[in-house]
Amino acid sequence: MRFIVLSFVFVLSILLLGCSGTDNYSEPTTLANDGPYTHEITGIIFPSEVSSFYRSDITQFDSKGKDISCSYKLPYLSSPVTVSVYVYPAEHLKSNNDPATIMSQLQVHADKISDELSGYYSEFKIISKDPAILNHNGTTHNGVSIRYQYEQDVGLGLRDYMSYLYLFHNNDCFVKYRATFPIEQLDKIDPHIQNFLDELKW
Repeated sequence: MRFIVLSFVFVLSILLLGCSGTDNYSEPTTLANDGPYTHEITGIIFPSEVSSFYRSDITQFDSKGKDISCSYKLPYLSSPVTVSVYVYPAEHLKSNNDPATIMSQLQVHADKISDELSGYYSEFKIISKDPAILNHNGTTHNGVSIRYQYEQDVGLGLRDYMSYLYLFHNNDCFVKYRATFPIEQLDKIDPHIQNFLDELKW
């Protein structure tokens, strides 16, 4: 089963800042949100709209544009859903590594992300952990997907949330998706997430 990494932007910014190691800004920088944005190392193009989602912001975490995120919002549901895609250097992992090494390092990094999230949220638990597959433009991307459940207070008391994480590797970078939404929307959000995964091609 395939999963996206989506979430509230401020949480992801905090958790992912510093993942790339050196050359970080002291604070994330918001870039102009006009037209398609291209991550130079991977060549991934982030259009203004993907499926039913519209791009809400672009954030750069380092001075050279290696470490970035693009967040997309789905405006049609009763509670906001944000899909955030992060691209940042994968230290010590190169595209010419053998597939088994790449997959092993993806699993290690995914576990690190899970540990960080477990320290941030209450009643945190992993629901599932599976291989993830994307088929884009004749290329198959293999990665890791994890589903989480936890509680979060966003000003209206504690609510149960689901979060999907997808982690891949491309051109010496991690490509991470995260989607977070109230658990009561579980039956509604899955088709939208799948469409997003299919339409943001790289």
